[in-house]
Amino acid sequence: MNSRLARRMAVFAVVAVVAVLGIARMRDEAMAERNKVPPFLTRSAESASDEQALRQLQLAQAEAVRRQAAFDQTADRQDSQLQELRQRHAQELAALQTRNDAASMLLNSIQTATTYFASAKQRRDSTGSQQSPPPAGDAAAQWDGATLVREIRNAAMSPRAATCETIHIVVVCAGFRSVRMMVPLLKSILFYRTNPLHLHFVVDEASREPIGTLIETWNLSRVELSLYDLAPFESKVASIPTVHYSGKFGLIKLVLANILPESVTHVLSLDTDLLFMRDVAHLWGHFSEFTEDQMFGLVENQSEWYIEQEARSSKTTSASKLLPSLPWPALSHGFNTGVMLLRLDRLRLRAWDETWLSVAMKELALRPAGKQTTQLADQDVINAVALTQSSIVYRLPCTWNLQLSDNSLAAPCVIAALNGHDSVKNWQVSTFAPEGNPSDPKTVISKLKNAPEAVGIVHFNSPRKMKVQNAFTEYYRHLHATFSQLDGSTLRRELISCRPELLDPATSSHAMHSEAEVESDDPCIEYRLAASTKPRTHVYYFDYIPPTAKETGQEVTWISQMSWDRLGMLEQIAERWSGPLSISLYLNDYDVDDLVDHFETSDILRTRKNIALHLVFKEGTLFPVNYLRNVALDHATTPYVFLADIDFLPSAQMATYLASMAASLDLDNKNLPKALVVPAFETFHYKFAFPANKNKLNSMLDAESIVSFRANEWPRGHSPTDFNKFRLATAPYVIQWQEDFEPYILVRRDVPRYDPRFLGFGWNKVSHIYELMKRGYQFIVVPDAFLIHLPHSPSPDIRKYRRDATYRTCLARLKEEFQQQFS
Repeated sequence: MNSRLARRMAVFAVVAVVAVLGIARMRDEAMAERNKVPPFLTRSAESASDEQALRQLQLAQAEAVRRQAAFDQTADRQDSQLQELRQRHAQELAALQTRNDAASMLLNSIQTATTYFASAKQRRDSTGSQQSPPPAGDAAAQWDGATLVREIRNAAMSPRAATCETIHIVVVCAGFRSVRMMVPLLKSILFYRTNPLHLHFVVDEASREPIGTLIETWNLSRVELSLYDLAPFESKVASIPTVHYSGKFGLIKLVLANILPESVTHVLSLDTDLLFMRDVAHLWGHFSEFTEDQMFGLVENQSEWYIEQEARSSKTTSASKLLPSLPWPALSHGFNTGVMLLRLDRLRLRAWDETWLSVAMKELALRPAGKQTTQLADQDVINAVALTQSSIVYRLPCTWNLQLSDNSLAAPCVIAALNGHDSVKNWQVSTFAPEGNPSDPKTVISKLKNAPEAVGIVHFNSPRKMKVQNAFTEYYRHLHATFSQLDGSTLRRELISCRPELLDPATSSHAMHSEAEVESDDPCIEYRLAASTKPRTHVYYFDYIPPTAKETGQEVTWISQMSWDRLGMLEQIAERWSGPLSISLYLNDYDVDDLVDHFETSDILRTRKNIALHLVFKEGTLFPVNYLRNVALDHATTPYVFLADIDFLPSAQMATYLASMAASLDLDNKNLPKALVVPAFETFHYKFAFPANKNKLNSMLDAESIVSFRANEWPRGHSPTDFNKFRLATAPYVIQWQEDFEPYILVRRDVPRYDPRFLGFGWNKVSHIYELMKRGYQFIVVPDAFLIHLPHSPSPDIRKYRRDATYRTCLARLKEEFQQQFS
């Protein structure tokens, strides 16, 4: 019995061992199948000890693919740049050949003319006749006086600056509006230019920062900037009264030789109401045609402004009645000074200051009482001097200053240019006998559309600017809008043909950085580059008058940023916030004209002069939210700032209330920095009655028509405010910082700035509050102020955050790096 049982147990043990071994073999086979890798990874997988090694190999494969793609992109980009360089080289060779052909034609014509005049002189000497008969035979076929003139004009039609020569441009730009007007002018110059530029701006207190910031953030290739304060030079023109709409600023051009450094010997002086239609290098090239006496390059005035009163006394047109009753003296129609080529070196050597002042004072003394003033500022004075010293003026072709004033007589100039007289320097139609009917502007404009380069510069030289009603203004108004809406970032192009050794030292350092300099294996490189880049920024786009010291309710500036789709909120905030506002607007260039229309048609925005609006132009796909906040914050002029978002409305009289709380809570104490928290609420109703006071707010909270902000979606953001305590509070109370806290706060203007690394959605305000906590700020809730958030569609950045894993990964990495700074 026992032996039988033992045998059975032995058999069972053998079967069990076999079964266990079979199960183990099946498990190993299944594991091998699961861990099976592609053939090109088999050898590495065999040497791997676990799944982590295999995963590392797969990641390495993905990284290799990514690097190969990056290499391919770099190669494609280099091929494209090489192709562009070849095309540009071919264009330059073609242009050089054209210039050589023109020069050869001119030389042949001169040789033919020389031969003819020599033979004519010989015949005259032999016959004693003063008249020379025309050549005969082949000589007659070769020689024709009109042909020679045309050939000379064609060869000299487009004098231009030497390749890579720096062109110096000076603009007197005073006031916020003047800067705004200057931008399309600058875009048109940059669009056509092929030479390095040195921009000289004569500025006042208002225009200095907008111009400096705009050019700095534009990051233009081969463009140098110099700014000069006009205040020290106002006394030099103070003795000359003027009724011109530009005021004293219009006279400053008389002393440009004093303002610009002596190293600047030639300069192109431009008004802000111009638009270039050709390369500025062609205008600069006219300096080469100056005689030794000439100091000014000017276009004749294209109206009858300077015609003597006796000459127009018989006219009865309404236009003539608008002309001044006592114009300043001038040669015929005089010269317009909106565009001037100036030889500053000659002005300095020939005592220009004493000359213009002496002539101006003599003319003023001759005028009757009540008429002792200039009407066109510097233009009157320069014309009075030119009348006594006509040799100082070089006559520019009329197309380099096409004047579109109310009484413009510029049509003959356009007609002449369209008929091949581009270099002509007298605009009167009788000189040219042009084809077509000069009185038919439609015919002229139809031809002009096919040859827009016929005109070099358009000048909107009327106080009404582009609102002047004439056919040419209508045509050029659309071109002005085109440049106004042109994406300025496209004008940063590098001047490839200008090698460093051909450039001035001042401009050689402004080359654009190549893509190779910023390539990196960091998957978050796009975010890091965007954080370190300053988008093109135009601060104080509209008139802004900072509040005087301690104006009631004006000590606090509302700080916000917004995208174009939130523009409507600005007007609602302005209706409820009486204090200054500093707002950054992120937009495209093509939105600017609509923005101006919006301000000009808004009753509240066009009358408020304490709204500082700063434009930041779009670049890339990431929303630079903290850069926008810093721009607004940097340009606040009050001692205190309220940091809020644009989609909130403030409680009644909040600006005045916060100013009083800043004083009572000693916000100026730097040893104990404070941030005053204003509780935030929200409504889901697009139309609702804003609570007039805190009692009404509590009633609406009870009725749940208003709730605490993001109570359900993101309670951590505002729960430290302690909304239940706020409802009963009658005095300020201290709260403790908690993780992810992001309240809206009143602080001193010198508060630490926002970290620009945080772009778009996520941790942009939180990081700022975190830094304040680390720097020892105390958070205090004020009892009688509140904000209400209005409903709107979610921003694109929220959707991107939710859908883009790289976005979330990089945000987490940036958050970790930021916190490590304060550990």
